[in-house]
Amino acid sequence: MKRIFFALVFGAAAVCASGKLAFKNIYSDRLVLQANCENSLAGYAEPGEAVEIELNFADAAQKKLKTSAGGDGKWLVKLPKMRPNTELEIAAKTANETALIKDIKVGQLWLASGQSNMDWHFDRGPKTPEYEEYLKNLGEKLDAIKGRIRIYKVRQVASFEPLENVEGSWIEPDSKHLKNFSAVPLLFAKVLNAELKEPIGIVVSSWGGSPIERWVPRDAFGYSGITRAALERDAKLVEGWESRREKYLRERKEWLEKNNTPELRRQNRKTEPRFEYDPFDRSTPTPGMLFNGMICGVYPLVPKGVIWYQGESNDRRANEYGDLAKAMVLSWRKFFKKELPFYYVELANLNALQKIPVEKKEHWGAIREAQGAVLSLPKTGVATCADIGDPSDLHPPYKDEIALRLARLALTQIYKKGNPAAALSPSFKSAKFSGGEVEIALNNAAGLRLKKGKDSLTGFAIRGDGKMQWHFADAKIRGDKIVVSSDKVGRAQAVRYGWAMNPDLCLENKYSMPLRPFSTDGGSTLDYENSETREARLSVYPE
Repeated sequence: MKRIFFALVFGAAAVCASGKLAFKNIYSDRLVLQANCENSLAGYAEPGEAVEIELNFADAAQKKLKTSAGGDGKWLVKLPKMRPNTELEIAAKTANETALIKDIKVGQLWLASGQSNMDWHFDRGPKTPEYEEYLKNLGEKLDAIKGRIRIYKVRQVASFEPLENVEGSWIEPDSKHLKNFSAVPLLFAKVLNAELKEPIGIVVSSWGGSPIERWVPRDAFGYSGITRAALERDAKLVEGWESRREKYLRERKEWLEKNNTPELRRQNRKTEPRFEYDPFDRSTPTPGMLFNGMICGVYPLVPKGVIWYQGESNDRRANEYGDLAKAMVLSWRKFFKKELPFYYVELANLNALQKIPVEKKEHWGAIREAQGAVLSLPKTGVATCADIGDPSDLHPPYKDEIALRLARLALTQIYKKGNPAAALSPSFKSAKFSGGEVEIALNNAAGLRLKKGKDSLTGFAIRGDGKMQWHFADAKIRGDKIVVSSDKVGRAQAVRYGWAMNPDLCLENKYSMPLRPFSTDGGSTLDYENSETREARLSVYPE
């Protein structure tokens, strides 16, 4: 891993030092530039060398710009604002060299990031006739609009230091190559293209199994006491990793020599050496490793916004997630020098339908609530998906509705197309306690009603009387509010709804958007407190 890391950093530096005229990697054939704004264009040349940028438009118009490389061999130029659907080529020229980017289109550019459900490719779907028919129909639709959607899949690279470039290429999805594409970004782009009638470019930078810490730059961990503690913990875990790895490799070699047959390896599997906490392992929460390797090199190309699908790998540290997520959003905005809209996917339902009032803290009730911390920041939104997952599959194969909900947020909030209320799920607003009864006020609750197929209100839990014992609650709709109670609780202290991996959701608004799971007692932090602290909080009544 160490050798790979140094090779990557050296390779990035070598591009700058060679003096050869070149564009940054992200600026390549089939590039999509953001419409109606000044895009930056960046590249390399000999230090101090003059560089002429020539814009050659499809309508035969031409525009020339001048810049020069700095002492580090880097150059940058601001392109003029261009209207949607503009097509062009860009040439960079020095006295002795020319570099060319062909087949550029101007439209809407987005960044898609996260872990496996954002990375998930169509080829990982079920091997069934129904799924193959679904892919056939989707492929035909993509063929009909080929050239209108372009995807740049960033190569998965981890790095201790920010890398100058990402690796990848701009590719147009079609029926022939459909299975090679990530589903959520492509389907999101398809909806945007249909509504906006503009080319859509998506930079997909995601890695399955990656915790959020790997996407947060190290200098953003000063955001709060929680994030500082996470950074300190990681520093202790990382310390001495190189020598530990050398020891592991030595011991593993000896073990393999000693256990030199498949049978012996099976018998002695428990004695096989383990390498604890490899910072290059995708599953370790080493700060900044993927921000450095897979986000930094996108700049100075600036997306219109970000879609994010991640959280499963942080489900056992949900109490930290909210601050980490906010630190990430704020740091990415600082890095891209723009208040990027940020829309995330609330974790989809998984496993058997909820059977107990409140499941354990790592069973996604807490992580879903913690994800919502970013909603306190401006220009953010959530696509709730706790009602449209596949209970039997961590990676729901049909992701059309997930992508549609993300796209509706973008279309209504950024592009002013459609009714903004129709893109929003009902969510917890406040709670009023009165003895054994709790009145829950909601946001976005117009036309609150039972979901199709439901004949009663389910999934509500209540506790009280200074205890942490939860009971399924009785609930009823009162206008745009819900009244919750139980004959097992004398003085109510808290209500939770859908606090499970596969929550028994029962309510939606008139736009068929489901009520998001919630707690009134800050379950994403309360459940992680030590017994003394928690008991103190339980003794306080909300009234």
